[in-house]
Amino acid sequence: MPGARLLVSFIYLYNPERIILGGGIMNAPELVLKSFRKTVSEMAWAEEGQVEIVQAQRPNNAGLIGAAALFHAASII
Repeated sequence: MPGARLLVSFIYLYNPERIILGGGIMNAPELVLKSFRKTVSEMAWAEEGQVEIVQAQRPNNAGLIGAAALFHAASII
């Protein structure tokens, strides 16, 4: 799955503890998460379980909520 390979690149660049997925791709979370976790465990240098891949609690609004949080954080500075 190409998206899973992008996650591996993201892991190499940023070394996150958790990756939260939302939006249209998460219409079938059981398939997507299983595939992504398998590819990441096979391809990433991180130890298995080191990077948590989870579904957003509000998958349809995740982008909007994240943008609002960034805007709020920037306006505080």
